[in-house]
Amino acid sequence: MIKVVARSVAIQGKEDEIIALSKELVLESRKEVGCIRYEMYQDQKNASVFTMIETWQDEETFQKHKETPHVKRIVPQLNALRVEKAVVDVYTLVI
Repeated sequence: MIKVVARSVAIQGKEDEIIALSKELVLESRKEVGCIRYEMYQDQKNASVFTMIETWQDEETFQKHKETPHVKRIVPQLNALRVEKAVVDVYTLVI
């Protein structure tokens, strides 16, 4: 099992645009084979900070996800609304 934690900071005033685009990304990603969980959270103390938390069946399904049309279309749009590129950490379940 693969867990992905992607943290990003929106350009001030672009939070609603990030949420709208992310909603589409989340809904489309949840339809993918191998997607166990896909959610976005907004920091309670700083509304410009967002974290995507994804759970994938395995490395293969995660890699296929990154090549889907919705990821290739939406992620560049999200990057344009962020202060800098998201910090993405990928974990493998060990216990």
